[in-house]
Amino acid sequence: MSINFFEPGDVPKPRDQIRIERIESSLYADRRRLKVTIHVTPFLERPNLAVRLITTEDEPHTVGEMNIIETMHRKMEFTLHLRSNTDPAGDYLLQARLYYQNLLEADETEALTPTIVDEQAVPVSIPQDMPPEAGAEGYLDSEEAQRDE
Repeated sequence: MSINFFEPGDVPKPRDQIRIERIESSLYADRRRLKVTIHVTPFLERPNLAVRLITTEDEPHTVGEMNIIETMHRKMEFTLHLRSNTDPAGDYLLQARLYYQNLLEADETEALTPTIVDEQAVPVSIPQDMPPEAGAEGYLDSEEAQRDE
């Protein structure tokens, strides 16, 4: 009997060859949550991932962020909650940073400096109102939202 921990053809790679292969997002119907999908290269050592959504204004600010420490999965889905109490309509940038950090195995200076192996960013636009056909491409209706959570 053979137990496979990886999909056939997915050969785990060392940390210097790990990349973000896919990053995309879908807006939930309430316009306050974003479903974030991230796929990374199969890995030997578990990487960390930092994700944030920032405004694209003159002075950008963060409206949502999350950190994933030593993920065990190469295909990930998360719900990112927007912090703002105001109408979220506008243009944003979804940023993802893949990195390694050994807090206990290095001296103090090295431990505080992460080794970034890849960064990706994709634009995100939140409309003033949801389209009349809830569930249109790029949007999740209430049934999909409940299924995902």
